[in-house]
Amino acid sequence: MGGIAAFFAGMFDSGLCEKYKLIMFGTERHTSGIPQTAHDYTQVFRIDFSTFSKSFVWTLSHLLAFPFALLKNRPEIVHINTASYWPFWENGLYVMISKIFLRKTILHIHACDFEDSYKQSNYALKFLMRRILNLPDEIIILSSFGKRFLAKFVPEHKVFVLANFVDLSTFEIPRENKFSDDRVTVLFLGGGGTNAKRKGLYDVINAASMVTKQCTNVLFLLVACSGIEGLSTLCEKKGVSAYTKATGYLPECEKIKVYLRSDIFVLPSYAEGLPIAMLEAMAAGLPVIASTVGAIPDVIQDAKNGFLIEAGDYEALAKKILLLIRDVKMRQEMAKNNIDEIREHYSKNMVLLKLQEEYNKLLENHQ
Repeated sequence: MGGIAAFFAGMFDSGLCEKYKLIMFGTERHTSGIPQTAHDYTQVFRIDFSTFSKSFVWTLSHLLAFPFALLKNRPEIVHINTASYWPFWENGLYVMISKIFLRKTILHIHACDFEDSYKQSNYALKFLMRRILNLPDEIIILSSFGKRFLAKFVPEHKVFVLANFVDLSTFEIPRENKFSDDRVTVLFLGGGGTNAKRKGLYDVINAASMVTKQCTNVLFLLVACSGIEGLSTLCEKKGVSAYTKATGYLPECEKIKVYLRSDIFVLPSYAEGLPIAMLEAMAAGLPVIASTVGAIPDVIQDAKNGFLIEAGDYEALAKKILLLIRDVKMRQEMAKNNIDEIREHYSKNMVLLKLQEEYNKLLENHQ
């Protein structure tokens, strides 16, 4: 799950397979209890010793197997996807090994908080991060904001902005009936586990409390949120239990149906890269209310295809939700603008064509 997995899946289910021989080298760890995302350096210390040991063994086995994979397959390009904090250091080792074997190397940074991870590091770690970042032949980043940061210590010509993408073919079916004809559905997706606070789930609950005092024909649908400790209690305390519905993670086909049945998408995150969930909501024709973090301001134009708010400002979130509930015409206009925006800039074919161009540049230089 997550942006990196979605990007990989899109690559392997595309025309790139016809032009290149794509070989997957997986670095996943087949152990339970290991955080799949880490947004600080302390998270690794919150797992038990047994789980940590298993994770260490898996990681070491991958690092030992990687040189043999390079020798066996002799790839001309090694495309390494990474996040921030601990995953960056792990993937930095793969960058080093790739360069030792003289492979053209791309480091693809998907992290929503890469700049924060750099600033929170001490002098020695910052020095090592800069050295690692200067090893690849090219760095791919999700936004122009991220490129401006990296350009402070990496040659600008080595940094390439490549957005996440949406497979538009999955959204070509007609919009289905709403969950209830007399309710406007406000969709929030992706607050499960440790992501709840970062994604702004609790701000959505606070906003729901304000919205439902003025408007009762609304349902807040919280996808990938069931099982979050204290969520039901909080909804009861805020008086929104009757206006909220939490689900667990949904299969892809069910998730698409949820998008098409909803009316408004909210993502008041405190940290993001370029969220695929937001792009998918746009492709489904939903107006978006999101915070001004990461690459979101590159995509959402305030009052044109959605609204931008500051992270943590749940009062502004509530006001924008109420505005869209009451103004059907505005929702329709924003829906059309979002569909057009995705088709023009964030479709799967268009984004992967840009990636293909970068591959070809590296291959030409290699030859």
